[in-house]
Amino acid sequence: MLDLVKAFERIPYRVLLREARRLHYPIRMIRLAIATYRLPRVIRVGAAYSDLVWAMRGIVVGSGLATTEMRIVMINIVDCALIQHPTVEPTLFVDDLSGEQEGVKNVIVSELGGFTEHVIRRIQADGMEVSATKSLVFASNGRLAAALMKRLDKYRANRHSGSKAWGSAWRRGFRGTPRS
Repeated sequence: MLDLVKAFERIPYRVLLREARRLHYPIRMIRLAIATYRLPRVIRVGAAYSDLVWAMRGIVVGSGLATTEMRIVMINIVDCALIQHPTVEPTLFVDDLSGEQEGVKNVIVSELGGFTEHVIRRIQADGMEVSATKSLVFASNGRLAAALMKRLDKYRANRHSGSKAWGSAWRRGFRGTPRS
């Protein structure tokens, strides 16, 4: 499970615009949103007010399109990782991404580890950051978790111990219905 650090606040406008173009999203909508986000603001603490400040990146969480804009930024990242590692089952919920993999240990470490590395490198290349404290590795057994942790060691992911999977995995092609 990967979590972005201050995900909405750190989206570079150039990345949002690039990805919107790639997805054929209405550029006028993105430019209007960016223009709104870049309006001058003041910061108030109690009775003290700052001078005018301008945002250089980031989208406003309360914006009606904020989750759509976050998804625009993340779609290509996940799609490119899936091209390289097609057996991983990703779940993207706004700025939280998880990947699932079934199989033998070395295949899981190779595929899921590779998928995760690909995603992290792309997020970092776009000027964003994956949280070292909130990103977690879940596994069905300790040896698998240790092998994944070793592969992802340079990204400082944490192992979540004491978790147990209940039920079954969600599969592609099943809209809202888990496969038994």
